Amino acid sequence: TVVDASGRAGAPAALLPAPGLAALPAQVERVRWSIELPLLPGASGFSADVVERVSGRVLQTQRAPGQRLTFDDLPDEEVTLVVRAFDARGLEGFAAERTLTLRARPVPPLPMQPPPHSRLWGDSVELAWSQAPQAQRYRVQVRATATTVARAASAAVGTSVDAAQIAQPVHAVPGASAAALFDQVVEATSAASFRVALPPGEYRWRVASVDAAARQGPFGTERELSLRAAPAAVPPPRTAADDTLVFEWPAASAGQRFEVQWARDPGFAAAALMGTGTQIVAAPRFELARPAPGRYYLRVRALDIDGSVAPWAPSQAFEIVAPPPPAPVQWWWWLPFLVLLF
Repeated sequence: TVVDASGRAGAPAALLPAPGLAALPAQVERVRWSIELPLLPGASGFSADVVERVSGRVLQTQRAPGQRLTFDDLPDEEVTLVVRAFDARGLEGFAAERTLTLRARPVPPLPMQPPPHSRLWGDSVELAWSQAPQAQRYRVQVRATATTVARAASAAVGTSVDAAQIAQPVHAVPGASAAALFDQVVEATSAASFRVALPPGEYRWRVASVDAAARQGPFGTERELSLRAAPAAVPPPRTAADDTLVFEWPAASAGQRFEVQWARDPGFAAAALMGTGTQIVAAPRFELARPAPGRYYLRVRALDIDGSVAPWAPSQAFEIVAPPPPAPVQWWWWLPFLVLLF
């Protein structure tokens, strides 16, 4: 029952049952974290105490309407989470308890570059992240997604971490592959970044901080990226029967279109572009009526079906040679005939 300010007791009511906590994780790896509690008939909200297991001291109390409770800046240690539901009158029900391990430090850095779901071209990628407090080194992991695992399984592109460098085991990310293509500890510098050589494919990457005592914290947010092979230079042209120059190159994926530019200037200045400027073709082939004699440059870039644009491939130089001048008339051959005429 609930007693109001005047001292009058309300009608007795059954206490709400203890909320279910089985779905909560056993370990929390963020400084600020929330729990989402299951619906409970009659509940208006929930309250929770975070209790230090060793001393029994209450470290933090949260109470809020709805199903979400948020906690912040708790120390890394073993705690007991005590949760109760409360009804519309504010009367709390039976308690549920759950033991949690708080392990959020050293905090992970924030991933900076490349942006989420980036599409990149080349044989390596520059990964960059923010500077994290307490971090003396960073542990960088890259793993292939399911679509790339089969292709990349035979390619060892990373190095394993020396066990002496890390005092704590790796913090697991749900759904993460047990084997990373790249797993390495790098020194913290003013420019927190690292270039990783990778074959073309779809990847996820993440970074964790390692402090001065060689303690590794949790990994930060995973990011996805797609790496595609850098475009190759267009091969030299062949000459068709009608004297047309034909440039052909391999397509990287179905549905691609291509931008083509040709110019007298190797820098492809707008004023130096020939023809109609930039031309778009639906197939990896470009036909060019033989231009006037001189040196020219041609380059191509792919336009993927998803809207992404590849970098320009290295340009191909080609030379149009002027035809040789006609042979001079050998007029002295006609001298004997002129003598006979006279």
